[in-house]
Amino acid sequence: MFKRLCVIGVGLIGGSIAKAARVHDLAQTIVGFGRLDDVENLQIAQNLNVIDEFYVDIERAVLNADCVIIATPVAATENVFKLLQPFWSAQTVYFDVGSTKGNVIAAAQVFLVLCRTILFLLIRLQARKIVALARRW
Repeated sequence: MFKRLCVIGVGLIGGSIAKAARVHDLAQTIVGFGRLDDVENLQIAQNLNVIDEFYVDIERAVLNADCVIIATPVAATENVFKLLQPFWSAQTVYFDVGSTKGNVIAAAQVFLVLCRTILFLLIRLQARKIVALARRW
């Protein structure tokens, strides 16, 4: 069971996944994320007990989520990854429900290359600090 499931895009597919997660007790808390234009639909989903909470702020939506489901149109996937980038967690499981994977993989690769580059730079920076400390001794 997930403690906090976040569904990005609570439309037909995302809402159905959230409802199935509720029926099968797959998450303690189910959170929806959408755009400002989606607030009315998000409120309906909450009123129907499909989701427990909803946010239009991605940071609040994914905070402490151990599972994130991206249920947006495939064309929106790259933008969703950009929104998620500052809040990406290695402890979270991410899924997408897009019907094609080429766009999803391309968007993810851009994101992951950036993450690897940042990690490489941080490792080099730490290595330089360690060498500098060793030289002082």
